[in-house]
Amino acid sequence: MTSPVQVFHPESDSRYLIYAEGLFGRTTSKTANMLIRYIPERVACVVDSRCGGKKVREVISNLPGDIPVVADIDAGMQYDPTHLVVGVAPTGGQLPEAWRDPLKHAITQGLHLVSGLHTFLTEDDEFRSLAAQHSVTLIDLRKPPVITEISQGLWRERTIPVVLTVGPDSAVGKLTAAWEFKRQLEQRGYTVGLAATGQTGILLNGEGIVVDAVRGDFISAATELLIESQLERGPDVVLVEGQGSIYHEAFSAVTLGILHGAMPDALLFSHRPSRRANVYGFTFPPYRQMINDYEAIIERYKPTRTLGIQIDTSEYDQNIAGSLCEEIQNITGLPTVDFVRNGESPGVEQIIHNLRLA
Repeated sequence: MTSPVQVFHPESDSRYLIYAEGLFGRTTSKTANMLIRYIPERVACVVDSRCGGKKVREVISNLPGDIPVVADIDAGMQYDPTHLVVGVAPTGGQLPEAWRDPLKHAITQGLHLVSGLHTFLTEDDEFRSLAAQHSVTLIDLRKPPVITEISQGLWRERTIPVVLTVGPDSAVGKLTAAWEFKRQLEQRGYTVGLAATGQTGILLNGEGIVVDAVRGDFISAATELLIESQLERGPDVVLVEGQGSIYHEAFSAVTLGILHGAMPDALLFSHRPSRRANVYGFTFPPYRQMINDYEAIIERYKPTRTLGIQIDTSEYDQNIAGSLCEEIQNITGLPTVDFVRNGESPGVEQIIHNLRLA
């Protein structure tokens, strides 16, 4: 069977104009923010007419660098981008009608288009024709692969540990937790595989499958295939990027599909403490109950454990952030850190120790 993994390996000199019109912000532009934080050398500029003329850090204080925010695509062309990357996901993941003309204009400027939306540019006759005229590539990261078999339970034969990031809600830092944990492990000499399950993870990692676009029966199989593709390279550990939450009624189906496909040996819990309820107004259970609930889903099949907790404290000053970590650690008995803000914390070493790698 041909590998279903979506691969994205742009040229080494590629530069991204990130399109985030009307939505560039701390919680509304996850893809843009992750690219700016982790591959800033690739980001030429961000497009959002509300913030044109500012620098990224003036809009989102915890992001690094002096990357410019511009009012439109024409203003961004002075920074020599090669690709337009859609840096936000509007509700429902559909392409807003107001974005069609700007994206078509980007094609006429010679920019390759990279999109993680549920609307596929490669299936739109207008975009496809225009791209052909201007020798531009359209890349739909969310386009689902062809998978025809359900998961095979390959976890029963695994000897390499698999860690899944989970949390109480969407957009609470599950990819951040996986990516930061990967860096921490690699700094200590471990070889780490990453199974990217969303479009942002693919952009950072170079490959993956956007599992929320896969047919329901095959979500677990897609996750299993991602893990197997990493295991073939002989890593010390495989990290799986979690999606959604068992507490989010809109996205829990994807969350459970990943849980059952990954059958993780360990979990890394991720949260943004300032968020106390989901978009439907349902408040989250206590930390320990949430952790127990996630573990219980897997313990029906095999033992699992939670290594620790990664929290996003970017909305708090240093003193409050430290108090939050200490409070959550006391409540749960698990090391609690903000990987981004305090990657040198002793808690990071304790989380790695809890993984029990040889």
